[in-house]
Amino acid sequence: MLKPKCLDGRQSYGFTNVEGGYILPCCHCDTKDGYVEFESLIQEKFKITNVDSIEEILHSEEWQDFYDTLINRPTKAPDTCQKFCSHHYVKKEITYTDPEGRIRHKKY
Repeated sequence: MLKPKCLDGRQSYGFTNVEGGYILPCCHCDTKDGYVEFESLIQEKFKITNVDSIEEILHSEEWQDFYDTLINRPTKAPDTCQKFCSHHYVKKEITYTDPEGRIRHKKY
């Protein structure tokens, strides 16, 4: 199950300075693999210096199709989204001993 953080307000958009700067769905997309995976969102027409507003980018057909994929076709979502926005993704797990001496695990 996919829980897109970029759609529920839990994650801010990422910004990459690759060749002039682009908006990406989140910081996890800002990798060499991400540039290939999100190439439809990294086009010359979406370069920050080529638009009048961020909304112009986010309301584009390409971005709307990306959002539609996340919502209506999550199995076709990019691998980055599958990894970081799935219900089983664990950002961090810690092990500690509680005051009674029991070993505990907590996932964040």
